[in-house]
Amino acid sequence: MRAPPAPSPRLAGACEAGAIRRLLFEHCEQEGGMRAWSRRHGVPVSLVSETLSGRRAPGEAIANALGFLFMPAFLPVRSPSVTTPRPGSAPRAAAALPGGPHGA
Repeated sequence: MRAPPAPSPRLAGACEAGAIRRLLFEHCEQEGGMRAWSRRHGVPVSLVSETLSGRRAPGEAIANALGFLFMPAFLPVRSPSVTTPRPGSAPRAAAALPGGPHGA
């Protein structure tokens, strides 16, 4: 078993997939291997193996077993655009981020 690469420095302090893989690797080493860790936490060994190798992203079962809450998120990557007006109406701006149309 080979250790996954260190997490990206651009997200230092954030918990990304690489950080979860590294933590999983460390826990598997402490438990005596993937099978021992899998048995103890009720996670299929194939899931652990695929996660450690990078073939699969860490999911809810792995995150929960390591003491994390799994929360997939969709984050904005660009500003909202102007919506296409309907015939006979004036153009309007899309809801502003992050407060939405009501500024909440």
